[in-house]
Amino acid sequence: MFMKDQQNRLLKFIWITFVILLLVYLLIPDSIWTSGFIPIEKRKLSSELRFKHFNGNLWRLDDHLGKVIVVNYWATWCSPCLEEIPYFNKLAREYSNKNVQFIGVSLDNDLSMVPTFVERYSISYPIVVPDKDDAVVNSMFLALPTTLIYDKQGRLAKKHVGLLPEATLRSDIEELLNEP
Repeated sequence: MFMKDQQNRLLKFIWITFVILLLVYLLIPDSIWTSGFIPIEKRKLSSELRFKHFNGNLWRLDDHLGKVIVVNYWATWCSPCLEEIPYFNKLAREYSNKNVQFIGVSLDNDLSMVPTFVERYSISYPIVVPDKDDAVVNSMFLALPTTLIYDKQGRLAKKHVGLLPEATLRSDIEELLNEP
């Protein structure tokens, strides 16, 4: 009798856990589970995207229309983020005269260490912090690193969650540069 009672409790626990996980999966938008290219006809303007430079100036996506924009959300404590920095630096320099803008968005809680970190790693592209009303940070689950790539019209075209290989990033940039 005791064993049967334990089995029933275990089955009940497994069933409840399954239902909870299923609900979580169904209620969270597909975009969180996937990385991929967004077809042109489904892209939406992202004009509300804005960040603050450490000097207090505002960075706005609207000011960079006509360029492919690579926005990398990262933090100083994130190991995969550190792996990306060398080739993000390299590609930012390589594409600087080809209508591509890289920008790093620090999600560190202690922002005082970020300028020293940027100097130590010789980060060549602008590093900013999210505006307190940043729609991207406030509206989506964000694992680090996350890289969002916008087309020349300021529409989100590509989303990568996790470590982004250099070859994939280069391919995405080239594809977007070749779009009309």
